[in-house]
Amino acid sequence: MNYWTSSVSTFKNTNPSFRVFEIDSETMLPVKAHTYVFDIAKPEDGWKYDHEMTELYGMKDLSP
Repeated sequence: MNYWTSSVSTFKNTNPSFRVFEIDSETMLPVKAHTYVFDIAKPEDGWKYDHEMTELYGMKDLSP
């Protein structure tokens, strides 16, 4: 299972972002994925929380 996000790089037409995953310690499966983005046009704002994947897509968890 892959969970893609943009990267912290200099690619054009996309803002840098990263994800923080919460993992179930018993099953070692992902439960939640929090996404943070950096708006290049507003660098003074810094990194901002964007969304959590299960809430955004109405899923109970991220298990395959």
